Amino acid sequence: MLFLSDVDGTLITYDRRMDERDIEAIRRWQADGHQFGLVTGRDLTYCKNLLGAFGIVPDCLIASNGATLFCQGQTVAVSVLSSIEAASVMKSLAKERDLIAFVTLENGKHYFRAADLPIAKQKQAHLAHFSETDVFDLLAAGHEVPKISVYVPDIRQTDCVLARLKERFAPLSVMKTSVDYVEITQQGCDKAAALHQLMERFAIEPHTIAFAGDGENDVPLFRVLERTYVMAHAHSSVQAQAAYRIQSVREALEQERRGNDV
Repeated sequence: MLFLSDVDGTLITYDRRMDERDIEAIRRWQADGHQFGLVTGRDLTYCKNLLGAFGIVPDCLIASNGATLFCQGQTVAVSVLSSIEAASVMKSLAKERDLIAFVTLENGKHYFRAADLPIAKQKQAHLAHFSETDVFDLLAAGHEVPKISVYVPDIRQTDCVLARLKERFAPLSVMKTSVDYVEITQQGCDKAAALHQLMERFAIEPHTIAFAGDGENDVPLFRVLERTYVMAHAHSSVQAQAAYRIQSVREALEQERRGNDV
């Protein structure tokens, strides 16, 4: 059995805390011979480090909102933005005053405009791996990127930023992934599309997968899987898409251990 969890708002709180009881539940789950992984807008390195800090080795990961897969020791780039596409989007975003845009390579390094780097280090210190290379220099060198991340310092403005960017970048996929983040990827790139790739590449049957999430970007997974759990704090429109409502990841894992006997 494979249990997949969203990160922000599900496995960790929006102030980036993780409950030790959830960690213990994950350890017990894997000790029983089951598999555990993450499905998130976060990058691959962040996911590995997040779990690795607690001695947990993920069995699979869907990162960058579906742009990157990791399973059975293999990393697969499902979707990328070309350097030209990414540079065009970044140039447009550079004109905005209420957001900070950056890109992350799968080595875990984050690339900002030089002008944004000082405030990014102050406001987003948890990212840790800041590159001193300007993002436009990176893209000029021809680097493809899995996504463009948009940090919104004032969370009251996130939905407004989301609506604005969806209209501006209509050919691309623009998704809110946290209370203060919007992610931009190739059109058609989402968690469900990546899950289909995961199942096809690694011969995983959908009835052997359970998933817990809380956000709009989790809805595609709620629609394709049967064993789905939504956090009780999620918006009612998101809750309506999942089979069960939970307070924590450990609650979902315990329910799966009981065989969904509820």
